[in-house]
Amino acid sequence: MSDVIDPGRLRTRMILEQPDDEDDGAGGATRDWVTVTEFWAELRPVSLRAGTAQASMEQRITHELIYRAGPDLTRALRLKFGERLFNILAVADLNNDGTFRKALIEEIKA
Repeated sequence: MSDVIDPGRLRTRMILEQPDDEDDGAGGATRDWVTVTEFWAELRPVSLRAGTAQASMEQRITHELIYRAGPDLTRALRLKFGERLFNILAVADLNNDGTFRKALIEEIKA
């Protein structure tokens, strides 16, 4: 059974960014982030149960992102919403027909 998705809930404009590393001339690199694409999504905060002893990916999840299939989200990329930044932890097909996807993401605290 598939989840019913209301496309009208995709009201958050997300920016997908990729790293752009540049040699700094001293054996290192400087990292900038450049926009790959922008897309509409639903950004949902996730509340996790306290008291889990092990440090798992589940403990790092702060939000779910629901979006139309299209942008290829991977762990090497990051998401931006306004001034907020998010690491991509996992992505899955939401309703088994390839039209919507769900990403589990972690807000990056500065």
